[in-house]
Amino acid sequence: MRIPLLNLTLLISLFIQAQQIQISGTVFTKSGQPLRGATVRLLDTDSTQRAVSLVDSIGHFILKNIKIKEGILSVCHIGFFENNKSFSSDSLNSDYSFIMEEKSIALDEVIIGVNKKSDGRWIFILSPEQRRRSYTGYDVISNLMLPGVSVDKRTQSITMLGTELPVYIDGHRASTRELLALRKHEVEQVDFYDFPIGRFTGDMAAINIIIKKTSGGHTSFDGEESFGKAIGQYNIVSKYSKNHYTWALWTGLSHQSIIDEEKLTESYATNPDILQRLQENTIKKKEEHYYIQSSLSYTKKDNIMMIRPGLNYTVPHNYNLGLLKENNVTDLQTAINSKSKIISPSIFSYGYFRLSPKQSIEVSIDGLYSNNHLNRSFLEGNERGKVTAVEKLFRLNATTSYTQTFNNSSTFSVRLHQYYKNSHTKYEIENFSVPQHLHSYEGILFAGYNQSITKNIMYRIQLGGSLMSYRLNEYKKVVKVNPRFNMALLFQKREQYSAQIGLNIGNTFPNINTLNETSYKLNAITYTKGNPHLKVSTLISPFSAYTVKLGKIMLNAKLNYLYIIDPVISDYKLRDNYLIKSYKNNGYWHDFKSEIGASWKVFPTMEIRANINNYYTAHYPSHTSIFTLFGKNAINFTLGDMYFETSLTTPYKTLSFALERRKTPWTYSLTTGYVHGAFQAEINAYNLLFHKQNIDRNIDVPVYQQLQTTTSLQTHQYASLRLSYTFNYGKKTNKAPSYTRQATESAILQ
Repeated sequence: MRIPLLNLTLLISLFIQAQQIQISGTVFTKSGQPLRGATVRLLDTDSTQRAVSLVDSIGHFILKNIKIKEGILSVCHIGFFENNKSFSSDSLNSDYSFIMEEKSIALDEVIIGVNKKSDGRWIFILSPEQRRRSYTGYDVISNLMLPGVSVDKRTQSITMLGTELPVYIDGHRASTRELLALRKHEVEQVDFYDFPIGRFTGDMAAINIIIKKTSGGHTSFDGEESFGKAIGQYNIVSKYSKNHYTWALWTGLSHQSIIDEEKLTESYATNPDILQRLQENTIKKKEEHYYIQSSLSYTKKDNIMMIRPGLNYTVPHNYNLGLLKENNVTDLQTAINSKSKIISPSIFSYGYFRLSPKQSIEVSIDGLYSNNHLNRSFLEGNERGKVTAVEKLFRLNATTSYTQTFNNSSTFSVRLHQYYKNSHTKYEIENFSVPQHLHSYEGILFAGYNQSITKNIMYRIQLGGSLMSYRLNEYKKVVKVNPRFNMALLFQKREQYSAQIGLNIGNTFPNINTLNETSYKLNAITYTKGNPHLKVSTLISPFSAYTVKLGKIMLNAKLNYLYIIDPVISDYKLRDNYLIKSYKNNGYWHDFKSEIGASWKVFPTMEIRANINNYYTAHYPSHTSIFTLFGKNAINFTLGDMYFETSLTTPYKTLSFALERRKTPWTYSLTTGYVHGAFQAEINAYNLLFHKQNIDRNIDVPVYQQLQTTTSLQTHQYASLRLSYTFNYGKKTNKAPSYTRQATESAILQ
């Protein structure tokens, strides 16, 4: 394995020491009053924040130890339009005077649009009402009602058009744990990039949360427990900053114990007759998760360094008990018992270094070791089967990037991503031992350039390629080299609209648990089997988006089309009257998604958001497809120390690569909360008026048909109570740079 993380660093060894300069100025309203408390930020030409200050009681501000030679001074205050001024090395020591224009109604709008040469983003500032309703980072993003962005706080997911939306904190990729630990008093503003550039180049869209730069610390305790279903979590977050150092600690546990009801009808095209199986099952799902993470970061001038070790321990246990009828004659008792144990120590390190006022380099290394255990057994009448697997998985991800800005506000960047995985698994199947060794490597190199053509038009282009290789046991090593390409064109006007079109060309690697030559029984007549000969799939995706702001209303429209050549799909075959479920590269995948959405701030204390979505997904030559039209809406309301939230999603359909059509029913939630000082209480209710809400799954291929009806956590009726308290000491704390927790990975065949 080669991971040339330092190659790029060795090519950039010149350090240019700039003169430290001071910037001062004044900020007044049009009526001549000093605007005390306004935030003054110094941005580099690549939109990186270099310094920040607050305006004092007489309207003055000062920024010290400035090292950059050109950039943008940005002044903002709730109730006023943002004011920006550019500067160069010839005028760095001049005083800057800002006259702020007041909006027609103070706090009338939370959305402040910004457009400048190297920046295409919308700026969102939390109003007092939105800040009161928030506790975690997920609450912050949900309450801002970003156009086209869906936040599910139960599953802790943030998506756009059904695809995960990356979230950053001060320019660094945030994890689930970091967003859960983020507290509302830390947030200065939220930038929404519908045209990502700079650090965010390569993302379809991105959210960047800007953190207040203060010192001190806090410790927060929170616990949540549900009624109707045994689901809960308890967390302790402690953070302290002093001088250039920030220390943070997370620890906690979560648990769940839920019962699902399932009806499963299956038809097998066996010889000589069709075999039909009808099952009614009760599925008990239990899981316990424990974690501890700590980080230490050092920030001084233009350099950031951070290290974060962590440990996760997870024990999922599923028990399925039911009755089976074959051809409406035989009654058999069935049972499936599946238990896993996952222990994952990890370590993450990050460094950001400013080589000169216009050059920077970022390096991150993310390593994980996972010890995974699977123990699965089934019973159908007199038929029994058992499989155990023990896996030792090592994963190392590394990223190196270099950015250069130019006098015309254009930016050139080079980014190298490297992903390495090594899995050793030992299966025990029906008293036979089956060892398996899989290692894979993927390297992606991108060179990108973005520039403003005119005041309102900007383009972005990326060229690169990827090297993919993997080898399973003694099979021949598979190596693939593919080109990658990304381009987009943006039209925008400050505080009014943003429109873009673009194209992405890339490829995707098969999941490591599908690259598998192992097979074992799932039930009396079904085997699961991997495929060590899977190929790389090619992806082509054109897209377009439009966002417009009309007073209190923000409208958005998005179109996205994904075309996949040789997608990895499930393969169903009959062999000796047994069904074999495996994987194969086959055909073409079409995925068209569109959305029209609106966010409306009716009053300073009330906001409404509504989206209409249309999905069409199809696979050929199997001619499996779905078409769905559905809506989502949310209403947030604040009354003193109380707040109320409601959300509703209409039924919708999806199609998976298993060729499974899935229909999700109506879902809704109601939230009531109370905030007083450092104490917060929140009651959440889910689907209380809906009874027997089912998720339907359907598979229809020549040799096998399946219809499955299940009640799941997503459709269960239950309520939860969350209590939290935060102790602040010293001044309010700042945020450590980045703490990334990855989901547990495994090459074990499921």
